[in-house]
Amino acid sequence: MQSNIALVAVISQKVLANNKLQRRIIDILEKHHINSFMFNQSSNDIKFLFGIYAKDYQRAIKIIYQSLFEKNLVTQAL
Repeated sequence: MQSNIALVAVISQKVLANNKLQRRIIDILEKHHINSFMFNQSSNDIKFLFGIYAKDYQRAIKIIYQSLFEKNLVTQAL
């Protein structure tokens, strides 16, 4: 059992077509010194869950959004 954790979900239909996207997200988090100590992919394959420390939650959301959507890396990763 762990306390002070947060779950970050990435939900997209593009997840179905791209098994590299989860690795890209983990790499993005690691690059910004955010440890992802849990990973889960939903049974319908459109959602990834990452377990991170709660103190990193706001920063992780911002970094993932900027890295994947503002820089358009979602389509580049396909």
